[in-house]
Amino acid sequence: MTFQAMDNAIRTRAKATFDDMSAPKPDSVFYDNQEGQPDSNDDLWVRVTVLSGETFQASLGNSKRFRTPGVLVFQIFVPIGRGTKAQAIMVDRLVVAFRAQTVSNVVYRTPVRRQIGRTDTWWQMNVEVEFYADDVES
Repeated sequence: MTFQAMDNAIRTRAKATFDDMSAPKPDSVFYDNQEGQPDSNDDLWVRVTVLSGETFQASLGNSKRFRTPGVLVFQIFVPIGRGTKAQAIMVDRLVVAFRAQTVSNVVYRTPVRRQIGRTDTWWQMNVEVEFYADDVES
């Protein structure tokens, strides 16, 4: 699987997850290298980052498997002083949507919830999902 195919598969899965959500939904979602800033009126917004690791050969023999590991990071923000209920619901939904899933040849591991705390005027929680994608050569 090429880097572009892997990145597209992960972003497509993230977008589909947000599109299928009922309220509370993020007011804004920002992906890697996307222009824009959250609106000061946003009650809930998310930044999505795909961090790929170093590809390594995962098997020997006639068909060689090359594996690229990585981490998908959802940074979830709510304004300071507005509580964390909507944020906690979003965290739980993301954990369920990605936990132990294989979608478009990307294998997602068990997500980790992280309470980050205050970031400027926002309260931040993260969901980090380890993943890997394989490329097989015959």
